[in-house]
Amino acid sequence: MMQKFSTGGATWEKVAVLSSNDPAPGGLFGYAVALDGDTIVVGAHNSHSYPDSELGSAYVFEKSGTDWQSAQQVAELTSSDISGGDYFGEDVAIEGDTIVITARGKQVGDNEFQGAAYVFVRPEGGWTLMSETAKLKASDGMAGTRLGASVAIDDGTIVVGASGHDVEGMENRGAAYVFERPEQGWRDMTETARLIASDGDGDEKDSFGRSVGISADTIVVGAPDYNVGRDELGAAYVFEKPETGWVDTEETTKLANSYGDRLTDQAYMVAISNATILTDCFITLEQQSDRVPRVLIYERGEQGWEGVVESATLRSEEAERNAWSADLTDNMAVLGFPRENSYTGIVNTFDKPTSGWVSMPETDSLKAAGVQELSIFGRSVSAQGNVIAVGAIGFQVAESKPGAVFVFVRN
Repeated sequence: MMQKFSTGGATWEKVAVLSSNDPAPGGLFGYAVALDGDTIVVGAHNSHSYPDSELGSAYVFEKSGTDWQSAQQVAELTSSDISGGDYFGEDVAIEGDTIVITARGKQVGDNEFQGAAYVFVRPEGGWTLMSETAKLKASDGMAGTRLGASVAIDDGTIVVGASGHDVEGMENRGAAYVFERPEQGWRDMTETARLIASDGDGDEKDSFGRSVGISADTIVVGAPDYNVGRDELGAAYVFEKPETGWVDTEETTKLANSYGDRLTDQAYMVAISNATILTDCFITLEQQSDRVPRVLIYERGEQGWEGVVESATLRSEEAERNAWSADLTDNMAVLGFPRENSYTGIVNTFDKPTSGWVSMPETDSLKAAGVQELSIFGRSVSAQGNVIAVGAIGFQVAESKPGAVFVFVRN
């Protein structure tokens, strides 16, 4: 029986619950999820962990016919050099026939947690059990770089966050790496360009690269631990592709805001769709000491991104803690709050008004019948059109807790 939600102007139906064909306790299936067209890819960065730990895997599901109700797992993806501690499936991204899976814990040479990303290209016969088409590495990778903390792809360009990378002698400052698809197709390679912040903190970690997003020629990178000037500030940086192509560079601008000292912890999550950027944060309410989770919407100005402040602030009427996942389409923002209600979790959707973004509460709240405490529903989200995929890494399937992905469709 399909479950319907209509707390606002939309009607959402839970049409499918996806789980892997080889569930294992603690696999964290749904830790990452990405949706494109008729395909969903799911990261489970702790699966296949016996006898080694934190191996990880990723699973591909395809829609059957015209609906998601009978979607089937069609492939399991893994790396050819997988080993314990890789955390393969830490983050995932998909565009058409290309899937990217990260492994932030990958040891490269003697460098523990240097990290890597793996590209999979769909074979002519369709997705199947397979290892990677190409492996992506940082040319200056080192122990603790953690390449693969985040990933995004658009139009053949991949951006991968490396939140632990040391820059110019500053530990854990972080970086993001851009990889452009070669003319002959994906192959093992190092980056086309490295992106860093111009004002990183030399004393404390910034975690620049904890979150990334890309749309056409614009990349946004989150640094939630940025502390220059005061503690717990956070920052989001925008990079625009030069006319001559991506090169090692610093940001075009750092996003500003109108909240001043009342804003903290910005950019644990970022998302971008065309000329709109989303970042999360906490705001201290005026004349109160309470910090509340908020999401800021930024829209590119006529002269570009420089000097732009948020055009709208989105608020959840239910959430007391910050979002752990986010996605943005041209007409909708989706936020996952997996720690709400004793880690049962909720997902909020925000529909963009026809007149444009304004400060507003959620349009709808998605919950799923049967979701238990500690299901961590909303650990990951991905949206496209009228479809949302939601990861719930603690959801109980059968007698174990391998996690699941819930698929919602709006009618």
